[in-house]
Amino acid sequence: MSDDLDIENMSDDELRTEVADMGENMVRKVCQQLAVYYLRKIDEATLGQIDQTLFEDESEVHLYEVVKQVAEDIRRLEAAREHKKAFLALKDLTEPLAVFFESVMVMADDEAVKQNRMRLLAEVRDTYLMLADFSFL
Repeated sequence: MSDDLDIENMSDDELRTEVADMGENMVRKVCQQLAVYYLRKIDEATLGQIDQTLFEDESEVHLYEVVKQVAEDIRRLEAAREHKKAFLALKDLTEPLAVFFESVMVMADDEAVKQNRMRLLAEVRDTYLMLADFSFL
């Protein structure tokens, strides 16, 4: 995606693709910023296993399932030395992460639910870190 769109010389399909990419990139950036904000609040001593019985919203269930699948895909692709495909697998986290942030309050009143949501976000972070530390970008 370029910063200057040459709309006059673009087909309708090219323009639609460009606009869709812009929207996706915006969602990705907002999700990353939210994740970084909440992950700064994580006290590593309070982390443990994610407790699926504490999920209150379908978005939590879906994000958990997707992050587990993406992590598995990355391990498999990296073992096969398919690095580009491994990076592309991260894209599968964009929509579930956006829906998660739209659907739940991470800092829930119930401390157990809050900690569980923080653990879920830590799992997302760790999945990204399987390939690179994106905080330096």
